[in-house]
Amino acid sequence: MRTFSDIKGMPVYHQNGNMIGFVQDLVLSSGCVKGLLLDSKGFFQRHKIILLSDICSFGQDGIIVQNDCHLEEAKARSGYRLQTGKKSLVHKEIVSASGEKLGLLEDVYFSEKQGTIMAYELTDGFFADITVGTKTIPLDKCQANIGKDVIVLE
Repeated sequence: MRTFSDIKGMPVYHQNGNMIGFVQDLVLSSGCVKGLLLDSKGFFQRHKIILLSDICSFGQDGIIVQNDCHLEEAKARSGYRLQTGKKSLVHKEIVSASGEKLGLLEDVYFSEKQGTIMAYELTDGFFADITVGTKTIPLDKCQANIGKDVIVLE
């Protein structure tokens, strides 16, 4: 299990050693990580999405994907993004099913193999993070419903 902030900016390589690009964001769908949004090499290259199923391994210093992996062109409708785009989830408010404000989404913990989101890391703002720290809410006993305005944990 690792956080998105652990892999952001990490290089992505084919098994044959060719670099594809760098991790820019997570692509989320139905509460799971669908793939990684890559900032492709080259000046006129468009962002690409690599599916989680095409990833062989997550290392400390890089991510290795299959040589025959399929790179999709990133489109706005290809799922929620954690940090970029119109459907960005970072700093979206998290509310409990009883209506209690829990904080703002800062990061996600996810399983590299299955792509399931295991926990949300929440913030109450910069000064609260310094004095109290961030909160981590495990999602093993609750479900997250992503709405236009907030994320509701049931």
